[in-house]
Amino acid sequence: MDHYTFQVGRRRGARERCWEAALPAALLSDGGRGVISPLPPLREDARWQGALRRIRGGWQLQGGCRFWLRRECSRCLQPFWWSLSLVVEREFLTADLEEGEDPLISATGEVDLIDLLREEVWLSWRQFVVCSDGCPGMAVRAAPPESERPDAHPFAALAQLQLNGKD
Repeated sequence: MDHYTFQVGRRRGARERCWEAALPAALLSDGGRGVISPLPPLREDARWQGALRRIRGGWQLQGGCRFWLRRECSRCLQPFWWSLSLVVEREFLTADLEEGEDPLISATGEVDLIDLLREEVWLSWRQFVVCSDGCPGMAVRAAPPESERPDAHPFAALAQLQLNGKD
């Protein structure tokens, strides 16, 4: 069991606890760890504060974490740092654990906090994000007035084509 895992699958050896942990940005974005897709680049390490408590029939995890993720503004398409605050409240019930229904729980009854938080981030992911409320969007060039266009007629370009070998 490393610093980022906790035991929920068995009564012996599992214990209630409250803890804080620094979650390295590189670890959260590492594709070689865990079963959940890695996160996009983070600006800084995340800080987890949580508690694992015994409840009737299993365990309850409560905690929170803030992430600064690299995103692209949906209006102006510029990259920016998107802030996401997660509040996690998840129950791990012994009956479900015995049937192997939760993919986040290993065969030894351990849960990887990195995978759990990755999953929570992806579940909280918003498809449309903007860099600021006042984002003007992409700069749009105004088309010249029709009177200033050299070929104002929409089919003027067709006149220059040589169709069927005729001029």
